[in-house]
Amino acid sequence: MIRLSREIRFALVPVLSEAEHKPMNSWAGWPSTNLVVPQLTLRCELEGDVDESTGYLCNIKIVDELLRAVVLGSLIPKFDGTQTAEAMIQTVHQEMIAKWTPKAKLAALSLELSPFLSYSIVCEDNMKSVIQLTQQFEFSAAHRLHCDELSDEENRAVFGKCNNPNGHGHNYVVEVTVARNVDSAEGQVIPLNEF
Repeated sequence: MIRLSREIRFALVPVLSEAEHKPMNSWAGWPSTNLVVPQLTLRCELEGDVDESTGYLCNIKIVDELLRAVVLGSLIPKFDGTQTAEAMIQTVHQEMIAKWTPKAKLAALSLELSPFLSYSIVCEDNMKSVIQLTQQFEFSAAHRLHCDELSDEENRAVFGKCNNPNGHGHNYVVEVTVARNVDSAEGQVIPLNEF
């Protein structure tokens, strides 16, 4: 069994006409805009066995077309600035499940609001799904490298500036994920201010 991940990027802006929003650089995002609006990433993860005749798990064009159809058909037209990310990823999930025809299993869908905040739906085998909120946090911490068994001179020789009596610092990033069953509750996984 292998796992395949595909992602599309898009601006949450009304598509005015095909000519104005012709896909020129889908890697950078399409529809694209210079307006200050949400720029999102939608990721789909598939899993299954490789088709022996094609050598593919799934034709990625089908995946990309389905993701774009949901974005252009449901997310963008309904966007008025009041939708939550949880509601958006659930819309994507429902539409992908309804339209999914490839043999590969739809394993997960993720909507990235920024490099630091994302919402995902993990599709489990028993037809129940889990919605996840993942956010990164940064913190700083200091420590000193020092062995009591060594003299001060030996500590300085072994640990150099890391033996500073006042310590030295590092910045750390921790990624935290919380989850709930999709069907278990309405609304948010957890309010961000509580998270």
